[in-house]
Amino acid sequence: MKINKKMQMSRNKRKASQALCEYFLILLVLAGLTILGVTTLLPKIKAAGGEYAKEQIDEIAGEVVLVEDVEFPSNLDGFIIYPNPAYPNHSDPGYRVANFAGLMKNVTIKIYTITGGLVLSVSPTLTEPKWKWNLKNSSGSTVASGTYLCKVSGGGYEKEKKLVVIK
Repeated sequence: MKINKKMQMSRNKRKASQALCEYFLILLVLAGLTILGVTTLLPKIKAAGGEYAKEQIDEIAGEVVLVEDVEFPSNLDGFIIYPNPAYPNHSDPGYRVANFAGLMKNVTIKIYTITGGLVLSVSPTLTEPKWKWNLKNSSGSTVASGTYLCKVSGGGYEKEKKLVVIK
């Protein structure tokens, strides 16, 4: 009887894992990534947070999955910054950066203090539609707590967002 319960628990875990894989696959597709060659849902998907380089081939559980070129948006309508607020001294490394997502391929990012002082100006070479700011100014020092205005421009579009940094 105990073996049957263990087998049932194992089946339930497998079903939950497959459901999670389905959900993750949907998120990838919604994020604009195209996955070719996936014929079955796999119990383990290594996706490194959805970050793929151009034409990356990733072997997942013995099957090969081809990821096409990452599609960049044609405008900045989907531009977001997260996490907001950002915490440069947080114990979780995910909070020690500000992620700029929904970026076009060729953009210029300028970050200003709320009083208008330029903190950082970059034109990153992007391989995916996002960029990570390490919360440091152009001198390499961690920025102070406060509200920052982030301007992104490219392709005739310009978008502004506020970002709060809390130490």
